[in-house]
Amino acid sequence: MTESDCKAVGEHLHALWTAEAKFPDAASPSAEKAVAVVKSEGQRLEESFVTDCKRDLVGKPRASGEFSCLSHAKTLADVRTCATIPAH
Repeated sequence: MTESDCKAVGEHLHALWTAEAKFPDAASPSAEKAVAVVKSEGQRLEESFVTDCKRDLVGKPRASGEFSCLSHAKTLADVRTCATIPAH
């Protein structure tokens, strides 16, 4: 695993989060605040993954299947499924 691998998966997870996030339809101050919170949670998810990945995985072989699974996940449910792939 490289730092670039970690960053790519982190960005992908952030994109999935944003795609599945529920944003308010109406424009109002509280809706704007809700949008900001949802966006910040997506950013936090990405940063947390990248930090943990760099600390725990950089320089090690890619886990068989897990990296590919995370990279190709199309939904957050797919990401949860990736977490159950046994390491080889």
